[in-house]
Amino acid sequence: MKRAYIIFTILILFVILFSTYFIKIHSQINSPEITLIKSFNSSGAKPVSTEIYFWGKLGDKKFNNLDALKKFIFEFAKELGIEDRNMISSDTVSNDLVHEIEIRGTGGKNRMINISAQVGRGKENSEEKFLSVSVVQDLSNEGLEEIREKVLTVFKKFNIKPKINSCMTGNFDGKLDYAQMNDVCRRIFKEAGARKVEGIRNGNFISISAYSPAIGNFIRVEENKVNLNLAMRYNSYENKTYIWLATPVIATEY
Repeated sequence: MKRAYIIFTILILFVILFSTYFIKIHSQINSPEITLIKSFNSSGAKPVSTEIYFWGKLGDKKFNNLDALKKFIFEFAKELGIEDRNMISSDTVSNDLVHEIEIRGTGGKNRMINISAQVGRGKENSEEKFLSVSVVQDLSNEGLEEIREKVLTVFKKFNIKPKINSCMTGNFDGKLDYAQMNDVCRRIFKEAGARKVEGIRNGNFISISAYSPAIGNFIRVEENKVNLNLAMRYNSYENKTYIWLATPVIATEY
């Protein structure tokens, strides 16, 4: 009887602990940037830059000429707070294959915003209509969730459903050896509640894909769920070890 009571008590404690962990992880499922920031901060790296990239199809929107596309993208830019006072450049490409307009502006707090709209021309390219927004912030990882919500609100206003990729870049002074890199990876994945899916190591370079239930979106890689990507590389010229942490994948060169 006493043994059965002990086993029952252990089972109850296990259920309580598991439930607490489950609630903690899944309470943030709609805010992947929160998990990304906390995980990055646990590494001890110095922030270098952050980027959130949004990409969506323009669907049934009609752009019969370049002027119509210009009107659309400038209205979109205005909703994001980019007007004449903080616009850096506006470039246009128009030929037999494509109409493309790109706007660059500042968003305050060391932020740069790049907006690009592209519409294919001709029968073969007529369905290719895309909009992308890149928000890059230097030397800080603060405000990522705020950026996400602000840009998503504008996409929603224009009835466009985007895909989102967020990436943080940082560095450590000097060269981290393999054991130190492993320790950084361990801390990051522990904070994110993530499990490793696959990884590679080649000299001073390491790259790992993982899955965290705390991040709602994911992609499939050979039937595996992946929504967290970590890479580290030593830069001998600067004598710094760089780290990239992204969800769902690192989309920049490293």
